[in-house]
Amino acid sequence: MTHASTLHYTNEIVRTAVFGFWRRTAGGLIVVWPLCALLLLGLWYRGFTPWWVLAFGAVIVLTGGLAAALFLVHYAGSMRRFHALADQAVLFRAEENSFTLEAPMGTTTFNWSVVKELWKFKDCWLILYSKAQFNTLPLADIPQEMRTFVELKIRSAGGKVIG
Repeated sequence: MTHASTLHYTNEIVRTAVFGFWRRTAGGLIVVWPLCALLLLGLWYRGFTPWWVLAFGAVIVLTGGLAAALFLVHYAGSMRRFHALADQAVLFRAEENSFTLEAPMGTTTFNWSVVKELWKFKDCWLILYSKAQFNTLPLADIPQEMRTFVELKIRSAGGKVIG
């Protein structure tokens, strides 16, 4: 059985996808950073200045920089690919053994087994091939029957579905 749908991308859906990816990979640090910063300020205020307080501060700054870089790199790359789409539309075909993404710049076909995870969000799904590579599927363009088929194929090929 073949399912096909034309996916339409917008700035908003790309931004939502990248933010969802970032939130699941590095977003937990948003909770940890303020707590660590408060602890560090408390130690400094009480007069603690050993090397480990400075090292702790450096770790906070470095992890913040890495999290910001992660978001910016994925956002810039996703927006660059989005703007390269002439009409912001991609044909998505889901078949029994594979799925295909067809855009003006080229066509790619993947076996379902290459999908490591499917991350489900309210407005889009992310198909992850590795910890850093994903495709975005805007849900507004995918009928419920096709969503069910895609999820089933990913699960049956050994991929995890999260969300």
